[in-house]
Amino acid sequence: MSRIDEDDLGEVENLSLFEKYPEAFKRLSVFFGIILTIAIVTSLILNRPAVADCDNGPVPVLHEEFCHADLFCIQELRSSQCVEFWAEKTPSAAHIGVQFAPHPRGLIGAVEPGFVVFRDATPRRLSFFEIPEGAEEDEWSLHMDVLPQIWGVPSEPLDQPYLMPLPPNRSYKVAQASDRVRDHEGMQQYAVDFEVSAGTSVRAMRDGFVVGMRMNSRAGGPRAEARGQANYIWIQHLDGTVATYRHLLRDSAKVELGDTVIAGQDIALAGSTGFVEGPTLHVHVSSPRADGNGFRTFPMEFQTTDGVTELETFKIYRPAL
Repeated sequence: MSRIDEDDLGEVENLSLFEKYPEAFKRLSVFFGIILTIAIVTSLILNRPAVADCDNGPVPVLHEEFCHADLFCIQELRSSQCVEFWAEKTPSAAHIGVQFAPHPRGLIGAVEPGFVVFRDATPRRLSFFEIPEGAEEDEWSLHMDVLPQIWGVPSEPLDQPYLMPLPPNRSYKVAQASDRVRDHEGMQQYAVDFEVSAGTSVRAMRDGFVVGMRMNSRAGGPRAEARGQANYIWIQHLDGTVATYRHLLRDSAKVELGDTVIAGQDIALAGSTGFVEGPTLHVHVSSPRADGNGFRTFPMEFQTTDGVTELETFKIYRPAL
């Protein structure tokens, strides 16, 4: 039997547990890895939204329709099993892109916001949800946010400041701008919301011509039923970009489809139609993306009494002109 030197014995005693029992630690690592994988897979399965089965049930019928003037209509269809939202463009209307987001309550299905371009009058289903078996009508609801935009050639704005879209006789507070985005994510990144009084005149920010409008909605306020119900006017600028003015007062348009407008011209009155907490003017300037995947908004610099500036949230500005 060989003799163990004291130095060798000391080295054995100084080994870490991992070095003394490497195989045991390998087995433990594999075991915990399996447990973690099972936990992740189980969580994904449990949290996966249930799929609505609406293709094999009763045929839905029209429940309600909301038309955006002569542009397009949003239709809510219902059956005893499902509720669906469809959209259809008016045959004579220009191509239109629609950003949409469903807001279900107590329904089965995946909440999937999306964007679709309507080039013809073919109806398109935007979203669908299954009604839980035995659920009463007051136990569920489905509302749809829609942000339509005329669809044309991708364009870039001219490098010049915009006129503020409100009269220069007073100052206005910015409720939301690109520095503190609350609900202007994605395609509305550079939109600006102004706090206004109902009935305040809304002015064109640049020269252009009216390419679309919806002015027949009464619904407004911070309630689900008001989603997608804002009145708006679209003005296409000479550079090809389109300015959108939203939440306008019903039947307050001072221009008509096809009219030429000049910067500073009154086009409508501010209101609180659509999903807003109070009278608001929302403006943005946009163009279709070159890849066709939605539209993009552009930063806007305005002429104010403080000079030409990009507006910031919660600050107060007065139009220079």
